[in-house]
Amino acid sequence: PKYSFWPWFFLSLITCGLYNAYHEYRKSKDICKVMNKPDSVEPIVSLLLSLFTFNILADAIQQVDINRYYGSDQL
Repeated sequence: PKYSFWPWFFLSLITCGLYNAYHEYRKSKDICKVMNKPDSVEPIVSLLLSLFTFNILADAIQQVDINRYYGSDQL
């Protein structure tokens, strides 16, 4: 699977967190694809937030898009 836990965990450990930044970028890019937002800057924002250790903010942005996809704008 594309988003399985153990490969993410081990690759993040081996690369000192750089794989996590790539993972956040890829996840955000896939969410934008599903939401029909091809020109969105959210993948870049997620990448930058992850590189500067603000992963929780990148996850929050992605969660808002997932909530919108499923029809709920409430947090």
